Amino acid sequence: MIIGGNREIRNYRDLYSTIKEDWELKQPVSACAYSDDPRHESFIYRYLKSVNDERAVVLAEDVAAAACGRFGRTNQYQMVEALSIAYASGKVSHLKALSMLYALYDNDKRSSGTIRNWTDKVIEDSKNKKIAADAIFADDSRLREYKDKLIFRNINDFLKDSGDADSLYGDDIRLLSEYTEFIGAVRVKNVSRFGKESGRLFDGKYREYCERLYSGVMSSGEYATDAYIPLGFDEVTGAGLYITGRSKCSKSSLDNYADRKGKPCDVFFAVICFESWYDENRDIETYGDIMVGQSTMLFDSMDEALKYLKDSRGTFLEKYVLEDGSGIWNPYADDFVTPLSPEEEAEVKAYDEREKKEITRLSSSRSSLK
Repeated sequence: MIIGGNREIRNYRDLYSTIKEDWELKQPVSACAYSDDPRHESFIYRYLKSVNDERAVVLAEDVAAAACGRFGRTNQYQMVEALSIAYASGKVSHLKALSMLYALYDNDKRSSGTIRNWTDKVIEDSKNKKIAADAIFADDSRLREYKDKLIFRNINDFLKDSGDADSLYGDDIRLLSEYTEFIGAVRVKNVSRFGKESGRLFDGKYREYCERLYSGVMSSGEYATDAYIPLGFDEVTGAGLYITGRSKCSKSSLDNYADRKGKPCDVFFAVICFESWYDENRDIETYGDIMVGQSTMLFDSMDEALKYLKDSRGTFLEKYVLEDGSGIWNPYADDFVTPLSPEEEAEVKAYDEREKKEITRLSSSRSSLK
């Protein structure tokens, strides 16, 4: 199966290799705060934390029995998390919780030194073990960072022994299913904050360029109000985004902006879409032409303009398809096209005849000039 781009998952080794690449790409380039650690955004961190948390909830029902091995195979993260859950739910006392926590530290010779010293200090400073236990097992305590290190250790073991049938996380069906969901969610998130979009207008770097350009026009003094710069077009509807100065805007669009914003502005991000209607003005010899105009909505933020551009697609398409209820033009489906009335057909035929005569006349004139 292909899960994105040209990446193909043919067997479990491909799956583990892809997961490992994602993990390696999320490694921090320098020291960072816990909340900014990019590893939290990796698939394998989220997956293994979820699997371990599910197991910890079961162990927390009788954490003392779990510590004695009555629930089968466990790991350090599961036991520390189970103890945290058990204390928060009142299943163990503060004294029992602290005693078990130190016993778990004793089982971890690799990385418990720092967290043990921190725990000692919290108890010493509190001078009350109940207060100390509350602080140590709080959601935002340093114990959370210690549990993170244990998850990272699980990840390294998982990737080193990937594909081992005896693995604690050997459910390849669940692994593949959740990784597929993860890739889909990440793709939607990264394409655009307004939804799954493509094209130049929704590219982050291009947006930054347009915003700098807008700021430059704003500061151009007397020339600002005459600006008229096309930035791009929505690929679905053809509606466009422009930087426009006040003098290039209609009175109705300026009034609409004033009603919404209540403040003056010389330069805007303008969303412009075409409108069409069937002309029936007998005073003008158009003979059934489709007349085209435009509507404009003004913004002082490109983000707001893009959101409007996306959210208004249905409205824009309706304007193109059945403007003013005339129903004579639809570029999408013949089912929605209303046949012309006999009068309209006669007008269209008369127009065609007039056009042919005009072409013949112009051709004859050119020939005589030769």
